[in-house]
Amino acid sequence: MTEPRTRTKYVYDRFGNRWQQNGPYTFTASFTGNNTANNNRMDGYSYDAAGNLLYDTSHYYFYDAENHLIQVDGTLGYCTADTGTAATACYVYDAEGHRVHRTGVITDTCDGTGKRDYVFDLAGNWVGEYSSNGNGCKSEIYAGSRHLVTYAGGTPLFIHSDWLGTVRLRNNATYPTYNFQTCTSLPFGDALTCAGASQSTLHFTGKERDAESGLDNFGARFDSSSMGRFMSPDPINLTARRLVNPSNTLNKYAYAANNPIKYVDPNGKDITIFYSNTGFSHIYFTAFNQATGEVRSLDSNPQMRGFWSDVGTLSGSSSTPNFAPPKDPSIISTDNYASLTIRTSPEEAQRVIEWIDQYEKHAADYNFYSNNCTTVCAQGLQVLGIKLDLGGILDDPDDAWDQLFDTFANPNVTGFHPWHAPAQPGKEYGFQRYPEINTNQLADLYFRLFLYQNQKRPRACVEAAGVKTCED
Repeated sequence: MTEPRTRTKYVYDRFGNRWQQNGPYTFTASFTGNNTANNNRMDGYSYDAAGNLLYDTSHYYFYDAENHLIQVDGTLGYCTADTGTAATACYVYDAEGHRVHRTGVITDTCDGTGKRDYVFDLAGNWVGEYSSNGNGCKSEIYAGSRHLVTYAGGTPLFIHSDWLGTVRLRNNATYPTYNFQTCTSLPFGDALTCAGASQSTLHFTGKERDAESGLDNFGARFDSSSMGRFMSPDPINLTARRLVNPSNTLNKYAYAANNPIKYVDPNGKDITIFYSNTGFSHIYFTAFNQATGEVRSLDSNPQMRGFWSDVGTLSGSSSTPNFAPPKDPSIISTDNYASLTIRTSPEEAQRVIEWIDQYEKHAADYNFYSNNCTTVCAQGLQVLGIKLDLGGILDDPDDAWDQLFDTFANPNVTGFHPWHAPAQPGKEYGFQRYPEINTNQLADLYFRLFLYQNQKRPRACVEAAGVKTCED
């Protein structure tokens, strides 16, 4: 039996570096520097001190102090001073790290200048693309985190994506078999080939592909699909996956644990809703800033964490809300919690964390009717612009879960149903970073991260001339 000609094989070293891609599209790299420095940087390529790739044999790259890619090719400073050798592309970012302006757009069908400005929604998705004179070029429409429609040239084009969010087909409802676009690619997003009209730059896992460089914009950093790795190291030192299984993701350049058919590598999914409908329904949430490792939980409950055996008088019950993850994460399993992780940016997660810190200073006692787990959860989510339709005599955790599920659940998760919100114990229904981690492991992870973040570090001391000085 003859193997298919299009079969692609990969070879990795023990550090998770992809040495070879063998098939119609080949790529080979070596990592002899790992014998001494163990920094997972490719031989023959230049890097800066922060580990950002500066030259990939095709283009030169320049970065700002926050490791954002700001220029492709040309003389450094050309993008701001307009002097020296012209750049292929220039990029500008807002305070949250979104790329809000760029030049160098190839095959510009909007105004011919190659310049674009972008508007983002609260979830960090770019929803509006504008030309240099302010005219709209195209819009992208999302339902929660799911990409549904590209609106270009006055025509809505419906998105058909695979299980990873990579766009495979765009067509319109009126003439679905006319002027449509189909796209194919290899597992790491390379060898992207689209047939039909060019309608959007969003491709691999829903990220923007820059035609001028071939890189995919993942927000915090850029991915090179041809090399199967990121251009910059992961800025996150302690992640969920590394705590659960550190054997294959200590490599900060690896994309999706080198398993791109199963995993995606988004730019942050940091708010997790925990919900139990066992006995008295209960809901609380945890915010996790992946960039700093900070974790906060907000749980308003008269007995804390699901101990409902001795509730007593619920209305006006004296209780202090809890701001740390459960000290005994096994409660999540015992009380049959499910979870739903909402995609945010680290900056948005940090805003929620800061709000929780402020709330903690003025927290009111639990009240069954006016200050319960649902109302407190709703207040915290409003920081992200997520508004729950409450206002009944008794704000119900079940209603809150249903609304959050309708908007933010991952339709590719087993058990998803479009007309009702299931809550299978231990099931994660959202878009969390590593799908193999269930609700119970996620709660345990947050607790470990909280302990790590709040543990007392050794004091730094210096002794000189017999005098010992220590930093607090």
